[in-house]
Amino acid sequence: MSRLIRYLRGSVRFRLTGAAPEQCLNALAAARLEFWDIERKDALHLSLSVPARESERLQRLALRCLCTAEVTERSGLRAQFGGLLRRPVLLLGLLAAAAATFVLQEFVWTIEVEGNDRLPAGQIVQALEELGIAPGTWGPSIDSPETRNRMLLRMPELAWLAVNRSGGRVQVLVTERQQPPDTRAPYAVANVVAARDGVLTEVSVTEGMRLCAVGDTVRQGQLLVSGYEDYGLFIRPVCASAEIYARTWHTGTVVTPAERLEKRYTGREWKQVTLIVGKKRIKLWGNSSISQQDCDKMIVEKAVRTSGYAYPLRLETAILREYVLEPAPAPQVQTAARRAGADARGQDRCHTGEPADAGRPVHPAGAERLHGADFPHAAAGGGGLTKENPHERTNHQCRTHRADYQCVRLV
Repeated sequence: MSRLIRYLRGSVRFRLTGAAPEQCLNALAAARLEFWDIERKDALHLSLSVPARESERLQRLALRCLCTAEVTERSGLRAQFGGLLRRPVLLLGLLAAAAATFVLQEFVWTIEVEGNDRLPAGQIVQALEELGIAPGTWGPSIDSPETRNRMLLRMPELAWLAVNRSGGRVQVLVTERQQPPDTRAPYAVANVVAARDGVLTEVSVTEGMRLCAVGDTVRQGQLLVSGYEDYGLFIRPVCASAEIYARTWHTGTVVTPAERLEKRYTGREWKQVTLIVGKKRIKLWGNSSISQQDCDKMIVEKAVRTSGYAYPLRLETAILREYVLEPAPAPQVQTAARRAGADARGQDRCHTGEPADAGRPVHPAGAERLHGADFPHAAAGGGGLTKENPHERTNHQCRTHRADYQCVRLV
């Protein structure tokens, strides 16, 4: 802090020459004159620094002590920039440049757009100019939240926008809105027909004339929603659109082996204990020559831990149980008709000797939805509804799912 004060006040460095320059120092101290940085050259010369305002006083005291005071250096603010007072035009120019450095940063000079892929940056900059944000705009007048809201209303292609200002630079960060794919059918007029046989459970028509109802039994290719809406006085052609659910029937085949092998444990067991230090294994107990081909092996490891820290030291215990493979008859396939309380609403499944609530279906149950744009491949692989009782078939499975439908262009 003292160095800063001395720089602002200014200082002068003198060289004292005399027979006894130390007497001059005593005189300065007696006169309470401030001095510092004393440097003795030899017996006759001495250098020191004093405040600039005390330079004349030091020269008078030096003459009283029969010494000469010679100025060797001037430093401080006035010594460096005092010459500008004699050049007022240069001084005004420097002051104007310093003011411009701070004032011009408050104006907008460049606008950068980041995050846009499909939307041109020029279009975003043009929208900002219409809102009053352009090169030369007063920066503190920009309200970022208001600008964001107005830009999102003006440009629906944007999902998010942020305006950041740093000096004379405005950075605009944008995120474009993801447009949903067009799911409309490429036909001006179309019908909705059934892609397979089934019993309708839910019908929701968004476009077209409805020709079916819940509970109807439909055949493959049957017209469900017409592409011509009859209003009596006129007929309006449209591209029919509907979401239809139905119960369908599928058949499957389960192939099981004639016999299978089951494990039977002989009762013989072996135990092996191993100490693991890092990557090195040290066998403590047990015979390593035991054949493990016909044995089940269970391994238990215990690690050494202290305050949550695991050391590279573990104790491994392995238990081997011997078994033999013996042939056993394969389970019989149980039909849906033999199970008591079979649900006719689509919960019958084919099993391999397992109860109905825990069985694994031949075809996994689930919902199936096909849009009009998926035709004509929607009908591939579908089964048919027959007049016979579905519960009398051994490999039958009934499930509820969405009925497929396809669009057919009308000529």
